[in-house]
Amino acid sequence: MVEMINTNPPKLNSSKSSSIYSVVPSSIQTLLFMLLLIATISVVIAAPKRVPPAHSLDNIYMEVESFLQKMHLDSEGAPIRGVTIKVRPLDSRLRLKKCSTPLDVSFQSRRKRVGRVIVAVRCLGSTPWRLYVSATIQQLQKVVVTTSAILKGEKVGEDDLGFEEREVTALYGGYFSLTKDVIGKYAQRLIQESTLVTPNMLFIPDLIKKGDRVNIILKRGSLQIQMKGVALENAHRDARLRVKNSSSGKEIEGVAVSAGRVIVE
Repeated sequence: MVEMINTNPPKLNSSKSSSIYSVVPSSIQTLLFMLLLIATISVVIAAPKRVPPAHSLDNIYMEVESFLQKMHLDSEGAPIRGVTIKVRPLDSRLRLKKCSTPLDVSFQSRRKRVGRVIVAVRCLGSTPWRLYVSATIQQLQKVVVTTSAILKGEKVGEDDLGFEEREVTALYGGYFSLTKDVIGKYAQRLIQESTLVTPNMLFIPDLIKKGDRVNIILKRGSLQIQMKGVALENAHRDARLRVKNSSSGKEIEGVAVSAGRVIVE
């Protein structure tokens, strides 16, 4: 049985017509919106967003440590004993695009063998980036210490000295690595046993004082000329000082070699 459909819409009164056309389009719109939403969710689930690979922070730490370690190699290219390099970690939330080329590492701050340094790390690849990494270089080293107490004004001898391993990064007052640089000098004050010897603890007594009469020896090859003069400043052994020739009044510079004796070359 075929039902004949009248293509001409029936006439409706104005109130009923308004009610139908105000409801039906809204239902259709809602249905279309729901279908579109389901389709969008399906596409998102089927094709998740691809996250580009990040550069490993551990790789950055390794490159910085390797760069700094090259400063502390012995004559045979082996790491020097007692050197420790500590790289300060970056924020773990930091994400950097994976570099397509080897990292470029250089000093950002003044180059130092020990202490805190700042290193610049750069990616020079297709997506370049740059950051700064802080590190601390610590070094254990044998330094000169006293093996017995040394009185103020006492001359330091070889038996007064020994060695201890110390972390030298924080030794801002200085230190000595060789006993020969200390032997023969005098204690500026009382130095207790097992004390790290620093330059400000020692002094060298003056051989010549300002105003002293001195013998000036002028050397020119095998020729030596001796003359009288006056010291114009204090000087200890092997120190340079100005003296004045008593005959000519001319000022010249020489080296104090002993009490009252100055060599000019």
